[in-house]
Amino acid sequence: MKMGAYNYKVSEYAHGTKITNYSKPIYTELNKQKRTQLTEAERTPEMIRHSLQTSLNRTKNTIYELSKSNDWEYFITLTFDPKRYDSTNYDEVTKILTEFMHRMRKIKSKDLIYMIVPEFHADGRKYHFHGLLANIGDIKMIPSGHLDKDANDIYNMPAWIYGFSTATKIKDTARASAYITKYITKECVQHTKYKKRYYASRNIKRPEITYINSAATLEEVIAIYSPDTIKSMEMGGALNRVTYMEIDD
Repeated sequence: MKMGAYNYKVSEYAHGTKITNYSKPIYTELNKQKRTQLTEAERTPEMIRHSLQTSLNRTKNTIYELSKSNDWEYFITLTFDPKRYDSTNYDEVTKILTEFMHRMRKIKSKDLIYMIVPEFHADGRKYHFHGLLANIGDIKMIPSGHLDKDANDIYNMPAWIYGFSTATKIKDTARASAYITKYITKECVQHTKYKKRYYASRNIKRPEITYINSAATLEEVIAIYSPDTIKSMEMGGALNRVTYMEIDD
């Protein structure tokens, strides 16, 4: 992206479009670096809170946009056996996770697509992971004999030998894409500072992104897409109000 600013971001997914409007322009990376090079001591409490919220929003948006650009088959949960692994050590468990996923792609399904995020436990110490899978190939899913709250079969994934696993078939890929972002919380962002907060396969499909710097109103930009259904959500604070408009196919 060239130097400058934008106040609209249009993300086109496999099944829909999202238009993001910023009340104040977002500066491209080169300009942004010049404007935000402050030491920790120079940052006010308000700036720190804003930075945390911005980081949270950015992470959730990235996960959502990548997730919604794909059609998913399974929702999985992966935990660690506390007798064998220290699930309070984020570096240790993410290393196990990434090596496992790479191995699955190598020996079970070269076309495997995944998006996996951490969940920080309420105890403020431990982590486990949730994920979306597609093209699972020879990765076995074995019925556990149990049902979830919606009476769907719960499966186990025998290949996950590091603890416990559950998997359910996905019926609504858009809903699953939104649901997985809820695991990224402020507490999770605080405790994973300078670390990766999601793990996606290299072959994951990505949205088509268009950045616009325009004086047009949000309604005028939305009208370009002739939407049938619109869902809106407002986020942000005093520094920059962000409005999301979701347009379904």
